[in-house]
Amino acid sequence: MAGAQQFIGADVTASNTIGLGLWSFYFGSLAAFFEGAAWADRSGDMKMHNFLPSAKAMMATLLDGMEDAADRTRCEDYSGDQASVDLHLHGMELLSGAFAAAGLPAKVSEAFVDYLQMARKAGDGSKDVVTTFNALRQSQDK
Repeated sequence: MAGAQQFIGADVTASNTIGLGLWSFYFGSLAAFFEGAAWADRSGDMKMHNFLPSAKAMMATLLDGMEDAADRTRCEDYSGDQASVDLHLHGMELLSGAFAAAGLPAKVSEAFVDYLQMARKAGDGSKDVVTTFNALRQSQDK
């Protein structure tokens, strides 16, 4: 984090807020890596060290998705021209079903399904997946 220093404002608590958000991102990503590696190990007898190069390549796709999401929220462009909430939800339900059929837990993936369902319930099924962020930030779930 020290290599990505930036001024974020005069509020002294802002860095703690960002830090907590970054740890959430880190641990969620690490858990998703473990989930995917377990799937590859169980389904294709691929050890984690063999899964790693493909996971590294996926990071570029993840970064593109994060940049697109940040741009869309800044511009408030939630058109579903890339991939809608409904499309992501369908794909994630298929993925979760494959994990279940293999007898593997998919808690990270299932959490994403829950978030996508929140966006759908908010009426955003046909909009871009980034509306999931809006559903999360507007959630009253405690």
